[in-house]
Amino acid sequence: MESLKKTWKDEYFIHWQEADFRGFATMTTICNYLQETAWQHANHHGFGYDDAGQLNQFWVILRWFVRMDRYPKWRDKILVETWPRPPEGIFAYRDYVITTLEGEKIGAASSTWLILDAKTRRPQKLDLVKNTAHLTTDKMALGENASKIMVPPGIEYRETILTKYCDMDFNNHVNNTRYVEWCLNLFDNDFHRANQLASFQVNFMHESKSGEEIELMIHENHPESHVILARSKTSGKDVFAAELGWKKNRETGG
Repeated sequence: MESLKKTWKDEYFIHWQEADFRGFATMTTICNYLQETAWQHANHHGFGYDDAGQLNQFWVILRWFVRMDRYPKWRDKILVETWPRPPEGIFAYRDYVITTLEGEKIGAASSTWLILDAKTRRPQKLDLVKNTAHLTTDKMALGENASKIMVPPGIEYRETILTKYCDMDFNNHVNNTRYVEWCLNLFDNDFHRANQLASFQVNFMHESKSGEEIELMIHENHPESHVILARSKTSGKDVFAAELGWKKNRETGG
């Protein structure tokens, strides 16, 4: 019988299509890696996508918080290590560390998860993980959880997105990493050339489906920080709020 691992590591190669015009992996790429490694470890523990599906349930991310010291380049290899932390009520927590193959830490993240009923879309008790407390650890990658984002007054409309086929995931709602892309695309190439996204925090509020019009609004707290709110024009519900922290870019790419 295979011994269950409290932590899990996956190696990733930065492909051409996963890098931006400067040759560095995007935050979207990083979040895709984090999510894939989370699924791999959850499946290993017996509470992954298929296991939840047998109970007519599915996992959703409620909050992300990612900090990057620097980004890997095209053709680099990195390691993503993850582990679950003890749940609290209906909330499950999972942390991550991102390193080079040589062991240099380049980023870390924390995520908060819920289990939803596939039909009602309502949160469920974490019965799926109730017998896995021995597989959790109290170690925190960031020293804190992702927090609630406060949307400031005076947030301004920027543009409208129409959700389409390529935005959808297995659960028939917009893949959360698409939201990351939407946020990044609100800033032009000159801005991205001069600034590096040092931290990305997002709260997922309501799912969005194909054919919805999503209004994106933005507020500049100061030049190093922006808050973005996405609201469904179709349903009138807030879809997500994100907070982006920037630092001046000292790296150059190809």
